[in-house]
Amino acid sequence: MNSFESVLFEQQDRVAVITLNRPEKRNVLSPQMRQELMEALRAAEEDEGIRAIILTGAGTAWSAGAEMGRDSEDERSNTVEEWLMSKRKLFLDQLWVRNMSKPTISAVNGYCLGAAFEWCLNLDMIIAAESARFGGPELHHGSIQLTRLPYHVGFQMAKKMYLTGDMITGKEAERIGLVMECVPDDELMETALRLAKRISQNSPQALMFNKWMIDSVADSMGWMNALSQGSTWDALCHSVMRQPHTETAQLFDIKGVREFLKAREAKFPPEEVARGMVYR
Repeated sequence: MNSFESVLFEQQDRVAVITLNRPEKRNVLSPQMRQELMEALRAAEEDEGIRAIILTGAGTAWSAGAEMGRDSEDERSNTVEEWLMSKRKLFLDQLWVRNMSKPTISAVNGYCLGAAFEWCLNLDMIIAAESARFGGPELHHGSIQLTRLPYHVGFQMAKKMYLTGDMITGKEAERIGLVMECVPDDELMETALRLAKRISQNSPQALMFNKWMIDSVADSMGWMNALSQGSTWDALCHSVMRQPHTETAQLFDIKGVREFLKAREAKFPPEEVARGMVYR
C-alpha cells in the first residue's frame, strides 16, 4: 500500500511499518498527514495478516509537532465552536488509536514535540533513538496540552517537563520510564522490528484482550477523562488566540503565540544551539 502522499506503508511478515514521510518539514502533522495516518492505521487494523504496528518518521525527526501556517488547522478555525469540534474529532481519533486491537510501537528518531509527542503517548510502547528529543516547547508561547503524560512519568516529572517547556533526551526519557529503551540510532528500527515480530507470534485474540485488560487499568485511573479534558482546554486556548480582544484571551500570552507561529516557519537551530535547550 503506497497510495499515500505524506506517509509510507509497508508490511514485513505480520508487522505493518507506517512512516511519517515529510522529512523536509521534519514530518510536521499537517491535516493531510493526519488523515492519511488514520487511514493507514485503519488499514493495518482491518488487515488480518497484520498483528503489530510500528510508527516512525523519515529523516531526522519522528515529528516536530503540528503544522503551523497558511494551510494548517489553526488557519481554518476561529470560533470556540469550531475549535471544540476540531478538537473533539482529534480526541475521537486519538481514542480510536489507543483502543486499537493490535499492539502499536513508536520508534522515535529525532524530534518528537508538541502535538506529535501527544500522538506518541497514545501508542502502546515507545523505543527511542539516542537522537530522540521529547517535549512541548510551545509552552513558552501559551499552548495547553498533554494530560496523559503523568500516566507515563508521574506527576512531578510531568510538571517539570511542562512547566519548563524543556526537551529531554532519549536517555533521560528511558531513565524516567517514558520510553522502554533507548538505543543507538542505527539500531532503532532493528530493535522495534524485533519486538514487533516477537509480539506477532502470538494469537490476535490474546494480543487484543491482554492489551485491553492492561488499558482498562488506566481507564479506571481516569485516562479517558484526562484525554477529554485536555482536548477541551486545548480548544479554548486556541480559540481565544483568534479573538484577542475578549476577556478570556487576556489570560493567554497572545503575542507570544503569534511569535511562536512565526518561529515555526524558520529552520530548527543548529545542534549546538539546540543542545542548550535540552534538559540533562
